[in-house]
Amino acid sequence: MNIAFITPTFYIAPAGGIKLQALMWKQGLEKFGHQVTLIDSWKGYVWTDFDLFFIFGYGGNLKTIVEALSKITDNIVLAPIIDTNYSVSLFRMAAKYLKCSTLRLHSVYNDLYEVRNKIRLFYARSAYEMKYLTDGLGISDNKIIVLPLSCRIKVPVKMPPKESFCFHVSLLVNPGKNVKRLIEAAVKYDFKLVLAGTLRNKEEEHLLLSWIRNHENIKYVGFLSEDELLVYYLRAKVFALPSTYEGVGMVALEAAACGCNIVLTKNGGPKEYYDNHVYLVNPYDVDEIGTAVVHAMNNNDYQPCLMEHIKRNYSFEICSQKLNATITNIKQTCIES
Repeated sequence: MNIAFITPTFYIAPAGGIKLQALMWKQGLEKFGHQVTLIDSWKGYVWTDFDLFFIFGYGGNLKTIVEALSKITDNIVLAPIIDTNYSVSLFRMAAKYLKCSTLRLHSVYNDLYEVRNKIRLFYARSAYEMKYLTDGLGISDNKIIVLPLSCRIKVPVKMPPKESFCFHVSLLVNPGKNVKRLIEAAVKYDFKLVLAGTLRNKEEEHLLLSWIRNHENIKYVGFLSEDELLVYYLRAKVFALPSTYEGVGMVALEAAACGCNIVLTKNGGPKEYYDNHVYLVNPYDVDEIGTAVVHAMNNNDYQPCLMEHIKRNYSFEICSQKLNATITNIKQTCIES
């Protein structure tokens, strides 16, 4: 199929979950012979040349894009990538009522609700995210495909010995990543913590350094290339992702594939991926985070079983096959109709 990949919002960060998901799925589909075009708003396209329009994320120009495309095709699918700290009931209220048509005011939630009937299929990354679609937007189960994300890391056959430190990578001062409490746990429980990731400006850099202060057991190593990131995954004994909310947490999946013990938030969808082979924590409890990291540093309750679980279920090859099967089914349905 000739497939257009579209993001309704502009992403300025060099990396991010939505961009990575789209790029991985592009690579996977191309291996099965599909042609995938990353749509650039500065270019012109013959839209009728595309067999399928695949939108990643919501917000931005989603409503405008879907309404325009729906005039020429029924083949619009959406991976909304819902990462929110709203409960399903609050999400439902925001989706249905957070707007004012008279003043032409709208919200990202209501835009998603308004276009839901123009979307052929929705892709959710977890059963947790699926609940926001079924109970939050009123979408029927038969219009939703739960397709987990794959681990993009190529793990070497020979693993180096683990070192006694906890690793974390994210958009570091984003409140949802909960790095401040992770740092407080490292200070209180005196474990070595290595932080990596994006700081978007000097203010964020100063804020992170104010959290770290002069504690010698905590180090920020900057934004890492993929090769550098792999080195830290392989070296670290523990990877911690105690987010206050999280959709999947691809970095934790990658770290687990590299043999890290995982300390993971109880909130959101990530825990579905690990088959109870992680240390779950209340992200608002510094003591729970700290004691879990210390225990994970000194024990191997779940590795290497966790590595094998990820290899069996979330390899790039396996997840790409599942994605291709859904696209092939769409193609077959189009032919039959």
